[in-house]
Amino acid sequence: MTYKFINLDEKQEQRRRIPPEALYFGDDSTIEEQIDGYQTLNTSGRELVGYSVNSQSVNSDGEAFTSAYYPKRDITIRYQLEAKSDVEFRQKFDYLNYLLSQKEFEFYFYDDPFYSFIGTVTAVESFPEGTNSGVSSFTITCSNPFKRRRQPTTKTKIQKLEVTENIYFGTVPDLIKLELKHDTNLIDLFNDELKIRLVHDFKAGDVVEIRPLDSEPLKINGATNFMALDVTSDLENFEVKKSDVIKVSERDCVVTLELRGKLL
Repeated sequence: MTYKFINLDEKQEQRRRIPPEALYFGDDSTIEEQIDGYQTLNTSGRELVGYSVNSQSVNSDGEAFTSAYYPKRDITIRYQLEAKSDVEFRQKFDYLNYLLSQKEFEFYFYDDPFYSFIGTVTAVESFPEGTNSGVSSFTITCSNPFKRRRQPTTKTKIQKLEVTENIYFGTVPDLIKLELKHDTNLIDLFNDELKIRLVHDFKAGDVVEIRPLDSEPLKINGATNFMALDVTSDLENFEVKKSDVIKVSERDCVVTLELRGKLL
């Protein structure tokens, strides 16, 4: 594809012309910025999500409810593409295929810049035949229907802290950091009915980092330590939401929480 030079003034003008529902990739650029003649028209699938229900047949009207869960989310982007020649048309679609080729990628939208989805292109609409200008669409399937904050919020308190952000759905923190002020052999971290228990010969000044969803979920002074994590801990299920209070058993301990809240 042939790229034209765009000076700073032109680039700023191009930014002003970006549609409200334009899709951004993880590198903070839109398709509009990478392919001349591409324009997002609208998106669908970012609004309400209903439950999928599991039920059993019964000897009466209807069925017996057993459980419900949120299904995957399909987001469809409708776009217009224009090219000046057959060759340019083919080059633009070559590059569009490349941009959308990752099996799973992070993306967000111009009108919702603080939250991102993770998904895969699973369906494409055929482009109109016999023309170098037309309207079509592609669909991104998000196996997890939730969107999450792109950047974590960070809060630090002594011994306990309350989640005050508008996090309506339980979210596992990216990081819980504990800075110890006293020697101890046992640390309990509470969140209502959930608990993370650490058993170790801790010393004053130790820094404990808990990353519940990481492949190395526990580090003490920067060194990975799996043995200090008690097997009864609710590690991967340690979700927090608005108004939850996180408490640590060790007095004077400095607690830091990094959290990327999720929303539907």
